[in-house]
Amino acid sequence: MLQLLRDLRRELGLALILVTHNLALVAELCDRVLVMYAGRLVEEAGIYDLFERPSHPYTAQLLRAIPRFPAQGERLYTLPGNVPDLAAAPRGCPFAPRCERVVGPVCQEQLPRFLPSGREQYALCHWYDEAVVGQAVAAANRHPRRAESERAHDRDRGAARARARPQAALRGDEKPPRAVAARPSGGLRRRWGGLRDSLGARLSA
Repeated sequence: MLQLLRDLRRELGLALILVTHNLALVAELCDRVLVMYAGRLVEEAGIYDLFERPSHPYTAQLLRAIPRFPAQGERLYTLPGNVPDLAAAPRGCPFAPRCERVVGPVCQEQLPRFLPSGREQYALCHWYDEAVVGQAVAAANRHPRRAESERAHDRDRGAARARARPQAALRGDEKPPRAVAARPSGGLRRRWGGLRDSLGARLSA
């Protein structure tokens, strides 16, 4: 099926819109990616920028959750928390309760804007809003002890979540998978070579 889609796109000059949770398919077939979380568009980027330099914390944390091979005895990363209830959507950033790069209270209180985060790359994140980041830095400078206390609280909360989170270890007998072969970039292929087998995708070369 994947080979058929490639052939039709090449022979007829078609555009292909692929809706999937499978990052292996994204790496294999797509040129540009839109990432959604809780019903909102949170990042837009070219395929290579998305995998090599993700802008939104959700994208970055999602990529961290992909197993790497070979890796013996390492704990698998999992995103903390749960997807928000869309019937009672949060007022601020929908990813804030799970985010590892929270700017400050503004993340819980105000929905960020969709802003440029790189060359032809965009993210729904306060980190790319100079005014918001400037205010957060100014607040931290005015109240350094409070800011440090909040950072310590966030670290403790993250450590508690990590202790409570069920952990899974990679087996030492795992064999390195074959590399993704259909993309033209050697850099992406080397970096994400185990992507399709790690996610259980069966793609034709």
